[in-house]
Amino acid sequence: TYGNALASFSGGNVGNAQFPIMYALGPGTDNYAVFVDHVYAQFWTFNNDPFVMQTSNLPIRWYVMTGADLPDLRANYMELTGTPPVPPKQFFGLWVSEYGYENWQDVTGIVESMRQAAFPLDGIVIDLYWFGGIGRNSQMGSLTWDEQAFPNPATFIEQLRQQYGVGIMTIEEPYVSESAKGYIEADEQGVFVADCAECDPVRLNDWWGMGTLVDWSNPEAAAWWHDNRRQPLIQDGIVGHWADLGEPEDYDESGWYAGLPELGLHDHASIHNLYNLFWSQSIWEGYQRNEVMQRPFILSRSGTAGSQRYGVAMWSGDIAANMPSLTEQMNVQMHMSLSGIDYFGSDVGGFFRQASDPVLGQDGMYSLWLANSALLDVPLRPHTFDLQNEHETAPSLIGDVVSNLANVRLRYQLSPYLYTLAHMAYRTGEAIYPPLVYYFQDDPSVRTLGSQKMVGSQMMMATLTDYDPEATTVYLPRGSWFNFHTGAYIESEGEWVEVLAQPDDPLQVPLFVRDGAVIPRMTVDDQTLNLLGQRADGSIQDVLVFDIYHANEDGAFTLIEDDGETMAYQSGAVRETTVTHTADGENLTVTVGAANGTYDGAPDQHNVEIRLTSPGLTVEQVLLNGEPLTERASEAEDQGWLQLDSGVVLAKSGLISVDTALEFSFQPAQAAAQVDRPLLLAHYMPWYQTPDVSGYWGWHWTMEHFNPAMVDADGHPQIASQFMPLTGPYDSQDEAVLEYQVLLMKLSGIDGVIVDWYGTAHYNDYVTLNAATGKLFDMVTRAGLRFALCYEDRTVMNMVNDGRLTAETAFEQGQDDLTYAGQHWFGDDAYVTYENRPLLFVFGPTYFRQPSDWAAIFTNLDTQPALITLDQNMSFGALAGYPWPPMQMAGGAELFPAVLESYLERFYRNAQRGDFIVGSAFPGFYDIYEQAGVRSSYGFLDARDGETLRQTLSMALEQRADIVQLVTWNDYGEGTMIEPTDETGYHYLEIIQAARRELDDSFEPMEDHLRLPINLLQARRSYEGDEVVNTQLDLVFELIVAGDFAAAQDILGTYSPPN
Repeated sequence: TYGNALASFSGGNVGNAQFPIMYALGPGTDNYAVFVDHVYAQFWTFNNDPFVMQTSNLPIRWYVMTGADLPDLRANYMELTGTPPVPPKQFFGLWVSEYGYENWQDVTGIVESMRQAAFPLDGIVIDLYWFGGIGRNSQMGSLTWDEQAFPNPATFIEQLRQQYGVGIMTIEEPYVSESAKGYIEADEQGVFVADCAECDPVRLNDWWGMGTLVDWSNPEAAAWWHDNRRQPLIQDGIVGHWADLGEPEDYDESGWYAGLPELGLHDHASIHNLYNLFWSQSIWEGYQRNEVMQRPFILSRSGTAGSQRYGVAMWSGDIAANMPSLTEQMNVQMHMSLSGIDYFGSDVGGFFRQASDPVLGQDGMYSLWLANSALLDVPLRPHTFDLQNEHETAPSLIGDVVSNLANVRLRYQLSPYLYTLAHMAYRTGEAIYPPLVYYFQDDPSVRTLGSQKMVGSQMMMATLTDYDPEATTVYLPRGSWFNFHTGAYIESEGEWVEVLAQPDDPLQVPLFVRDGAVIPRMTVDDQTLNLLGQRADGSIQDVLVFDIYHANEDGAFTLIEDDGETMAYQSGAVRETTVTHTADGENLTVTVGAANGTYDGAPDQHNVEIRLTSPGLTVEQVLLNGEPLTERASEAEDQGWLQLDSGVVLAKSGLISVDTALEFSFQPAQAAAQVDRPLLLAHYMPWYQTPDVSGYWGWHWTMEHFNPAMVDADGHPQIASQFMPLTGPYDSQDEAVLEYQVLLMKLSGIDGVIVDWYGTAHYNDYVTLNAATGKLFDMVTRAGLRFALCYEDRTVMNMVNDGRLTAETAFEQGQDDLTYAGQHWFGDDAYVTYENRPLLFVFGPTYFRQPSDWAAIFTNLDTQPALITLDQNMSFGALAGYPWPPMQMAGGAELFPAVLESYLERFYRNAQRGDFIVGSAFPGFYDIYEQAGVRSSYGFLDARDGETLRQTLSMALEQRADIVQLVTWNDYGEGTMIEPTDETGYHYLEIIQAARRELDDSFEPMEDHLRLPINLLQARRSYEGDEVVNTQLDLVFELIVAGDFAAAQDILGTYSPPN
């Protein structure tokens, strides 16, 4: 081998290219780099000390580079080999390609399919049919249109651009068949590689026919070829050159090249690894020589160090459509980035579909590949081998079209950010898509991590290259991060987190944004045609959107714009707009500077939109240059501001001169005064039934496995729990039991309950549970305690899955449930509120997962509730989140205290950024599911004789939580109850009581008082039906609530249960 080559891999053929740059990293940021500027094949081995580089010939020249860190080293390397010019803007968009489109009708069909499905599209790539193909009369290398299939190319290309905003890129190869038009003319010009200095061209017999190859090392030959073959295509309107087979794929080892005459090198071995570089150079110089202002863009299968300076992007070759190939593509991209190739991509979906993935198949593999490449590939270019017209590459025609559309639109939304990074890569050599080690070199965890990529310095993606895209483990380097898709805020000490995707969400890679980031963004909708801003209605996109992420860090970013098409940017024809955001006390100021510079076609006015994401931020007003903006009810208005969700605010300037500097001042609402102590609320399960009250044993006592009518040797009923209630199994509608439970809460210092609520539907036992909830709330109110709902929207999902509800009627059920809650409970003085809004806890959500879903559900309510959601669920549609025992971290085994502590520390770090904090405390976790045959166990959290409850409660109180949720009062199936049991006695309530006493000196109940409720319950049971006695027992309840424990004890002493 001579170096650059096409190699077999996993059912495909991929390009190997030689970029001899090595980065050596020591501890911290100790480092150096070695670049071997050498044309021959090299072989490096690192299993020896020192490492060894071998090559076949002289001369050898190398550079040793030192610098502060990896970005510095790479910039030095780019200074040596050249920075990449800025590609035409449209090449940051979507280009659809296949082998191959046989005529203009094929092209039009694809474009119209994309428009009908509302996909933006910037280009079509035409494979070798455009010049007549490679049949019996092969036209390989003619570089002239087959006008029978592609008539009037200049007219058609212009029409395509005007009507759809779509450009054309054509393939070319270095080979010329002897039957091709113009072969003899080219031979007479001495264009080809020869058998010797004065000989005829070498003859090659390959899949494309009999012929030869162009000698790109001959400057005169390369210039003639460009001016006579390629320049007419440029004049026809093509905007890019797809340079294929340039390793070169086929060659004659004895061929003679113009080569490197100053070194006397004319043999193939000396030219092989430079061949594609010379080819790219000839295209770049041809544009300059002919004074073409259009930017050259070359998509090349091969190259070497320095190719990037000629406007080259590379792709990986004829890759197979399977998971090993996608995985390796992501790894190779890391090496290409560090080798100076910022623009690298693939045949998205795989070129060889016959080697499709055995698990995902063609459709699944396509959408997964597109989800990854949408953030990385330049251009984003699906392609396949399709001579029989049996495969599709347009994302409107294959795979999960909903996910395809979401990912293509995401790419377009981020294009202003990516395009600015392209300018920085040209100016400074800064990498666009580097691995994490580039920016986090002193973090040992990222040095072998190729599956996560930075997108500039402000964004980070994790690739999806396995068969479980619903759960991805992502490493977050030390610092503060926002989940781009959900808005969730995470402070990391350098931690792995699990990113979960919901089944109905589009398939998208995890994407995170650093605290302090400013991300310029394009507005993309059904009317968007391309990245130049063209829209289907004939207008031009004129809105500048800046996404601001601010938790702890101020930030700044300079947006760079130009005409998107010409070389004028290299002469200073650019516009720069600097955006900063800084905290000013409680206020947050975002400044959009006046535009600096201009370019041909630059607008004089623009609309500026600021989308501010700041954890927990609720805005009272927004000022623009000192004047209040109008608060709006929807995003449709051109000027004003709108609180989109908790922590997300949108502000719009309206149409304004680009010369005007804008200062947006976001002024938060004054938070309610912090209460002296948090509310302690027990999470309560109202789901138990017994024959005495309900007429049957409920599922939560039996789990269709245990029989409570049977007792063990100790006289205990068989129930679905590792624990036995001190009362024995009870019914959630037994008022004597409810009285007992509520009094225990009162005496232990618990302020009330959060009830796990299944809604109002006539399905399963939901109506029974709703009735039990109402009875509990009545008892809670009598005791002077508080209450709130925790809505289980998975109940709606259960009914949808069971066919009882459709997607439309599911919303109606949600509305019915919340309307009922509003009519019966939200207005009650005992209901827990925040800023006069009822708090609605949600266990999830699992079905209504978008803020807009909840807005629709709340339609019939006079006051919209404030949502409190499960940790990492719909974070930015909620006032706050709450933690739950993280048993997913146990993997079915034991959840160790250190893991639990780390989880809670991370939760509270993130929660501190909000205005309202809900903590949780729990005694342990010991479920019965495996023994009951329900499912495998979630795992085990050791109670440690109350230490787990004591520590989790202490953490919540130390964080000054507004509410501490006690998880749970009575979930016997999962063994998280704090209610007294035979096994634990009153220990958990005694811990809570002691904590309450430390919070409140006036709190009087003592441990002994905790025994009063069981005595009352026993008396109720003993004197059931005796009106006189029960009247006295009613008085006991009132005395305990009033704090007159002695009087209550005196009465109970009179009615002690008879022997």
